[in-house]
Formats: sequence, structure tokens, C-alpha cells
Amino acid sequence: MNSWIGLRTLKLMADEDTWVHGHKAAAGYLMFAGASFTIGGILFMIIDESLIAFVSLPVLAILLITMVTGTKKANVAAEQYRESGAFP
Repeated sequence: MNSWIGLRTLKLMADEDTWVHGHKAAAGYLMFAGASFTIGGILFMIIDESLIAFVSLPVLAILLITMVTGTKKANVAAEQYRESGAFP
């Protein structure tokens, strides 16, 4: 848990256990965001300069949607973890 890498919300940063549990819940979304960013970067090297906007806007939209969805899932998982009594 740190202040630079990962999802940083109040619910996730409450404790080390909620941090780990929330990030595990959001792992699929985070990996999809990273894969789309990587594919977009590769496409930027291949395509013509006039088409960059047609590639960058969908990539940015995918990144935004997956990060917001992943953060919501992580917060829900952290809250459920705290409510389950597993939280000390």
C-alpha cells in the first residue's frame, strides 16, 4: 500500500488487508486497461499520423471506463470485506 501506485480511495487505504482484497477484486479490470493501453501504443507506432485521433479516443475511453469500473468493484469488495468481520 502506497500513495503512488494502485487505486487510492479512502475505503481501500483504510488498511493493508482491504488494500489487497480490493485490488484482487479489480485485477481483471486493471489488466484489461493495461492491455488496451499497450495495444494502443503499438497502434500509434504503426498507423499514419492522420489517424491517431481515431485510435487515441477509443483507447482513452476504454481506459476511463475500465478504471472507473475497477475502482467501483474494488471499493465494493473492500466494504464487503470490512462488513464480513474479517477486518480486525
